[in-house]
Amino acid sequence: MLEAALEKLESCSHTGVKDLIRQSIMLYALSLVKKKIDWYLMNGVISAEAADELDVAQQRAVKAYVPHMNTAVEGLGVFNIKHLHAPIVRDYEAFNA
Repeated sequence: MLEAALEKLESCSHTGVKDLIRQSIMLYALSLVKKKIDWYLMNGVISAEAADELDVAQQRAVKAYVPHMNTAVEGLGVFNIKHLHAPIVRDYEAFNA
């Protein structure tokens, strides 16, 4: 999956889409490292200081990604499936206005 995303990033010419792909790759890579953090620490691939910062980096990446979440999900075609979710899911603020 990571290789395919990197290939798509390289071939993409749209700045906005390219940024979204880059953010998706970052979130995915952070989750992979976090999942195997013990191995990375034991083998000296990552320092203890970097491991301590992993949660903060992931939280920042998620915060940066959230505004683009609907665009990412639409790009996967999820919103083309009727009756998949409640209207509040699409736009919380507009639903409650």
